[in-house]
Amino acid sequence: MLLVEKHLYVAAGSVYALDKETGRQLWQRQIPLVTVLFTQEQIATSLFWKEGRLYVETDAQRLLRLDPQTGTILWEYAEAEAEISPAFSERGDVIYVLTRQQIGTSAYEVTALSAEKRRLLWQQRFVLPAQWDHMQAPTVQEELLLVPLGEVVMVLRTTDGHRLAT
Repeated sequence: MLLVEKHLYVAAGSVYALDKETGRQLWQRQIPLVTVLFTQEQIATSLFWKEGRLYVETDAQRLLRLDPQTGTILWEYAEAEAEISPAFSERGDVIYVLTRQQIGTSAYEVTALSAEKRRLLWQQRFVLPAQWDHMQAPTVQEELLLVPLGEVVMVLRTTDGHRLAT
């Protein structure tokens, strides 16, 4: 749940926006997952709010941005069969998404996206021995992005993804 000004946003399968004073439902957004073989509903699992923007993480490992007034899906980000974990810049204009694919090894990808239009800013890929622990979200500290990759922490420059340290 997120309480933002006069709205309460709830992730309960679908995403709901409620008036915090009256409890009246303002909108509901189901999030479809469309593949070649089937269509089903994704389950909204986490909500994030940054600089007036509403983001939703789903059980299908997707990150979406919704219009907080209408619930309209503005954009969606996904990597094929990968775990996903987002982090946000201080100003909220950049989203750093960490994904992990398990294929004998752990292939991590760090992607920087513009929050407004989901435009790709930069991307870095790291392959490490298989990691099966819970994936942690990256942390932004000023101009540094700290990326936990199992027992290793990569330090990247936020502006271009250049690796500064391990």
